[in-house]
Amino acid sequence: MKDWKCVACGCEIKVEDDYEPEYCCSGKDCGCMGRPINPEFCNECEIKIFGEQAIKERDNNELHNT
Repeated sequence: MKDWKCVACGCEIKVEDDYEPEYCCSGKDCGCMGRPINPEFCNECEIKIFGEQAIKERDNNELHNT
């Protein structure tokens, strides 16, 4: 795991060693504004953005796929 910052609030988080943000463009070509298409969020922001149920479902799926 390596240190990273939550895209939403900027707090310190841990991500997989092989995580690298991916971008669709420089931000001039679309509404992404140059932000990653695969952002990493802290747990608190993830719940605010996706909802608690979505996080539970993701975690449940990860348990069954390992």
